[in-house]
Amino acid sequence: MLRELYSIYDRKTRVYSAPMVMVNAEQAKRAVQSEMRHAESMLGQYPEDYDLYMVGTFDDATAELLAMAPADLVCRLDSLLEGERTPPGS
Repeated sequence: MLRELYSIYDRKTRVYSAPMVMVNAEQAKRAVQSEMRHAESMLGQYPEDYDLYMVGTFDDATAELLAMAPADLVCRLDSLLEGERTPPGS
C-alpha cells in the first residue's frame, strides 16, 4: 500500500521534523491535532510557528521511497485550532 510521508516545519528554527508515515492528509492533521492538545507540547504552545507538509511517499510492498520536491504545504498548524470542536454541554 502506498503511504504518505508528512513533516512539520518549524518556521523559527527553519527545520523539518522526522517524517511521519500516514494514510492521508486527514490522518496526519488528526495526529497533529492530538499532539497539540498536550499542555507541554511546543506545537500546542506556539502553533503559529509550525506548518504541516507532505514530503513524499512510501510503498510498504516494495520499500520504494519517493521524496516530493518541493514539499507540499498541507496546512498551517494554527489553522487546525480553528477546526477544534466544542464538546457537547460546554
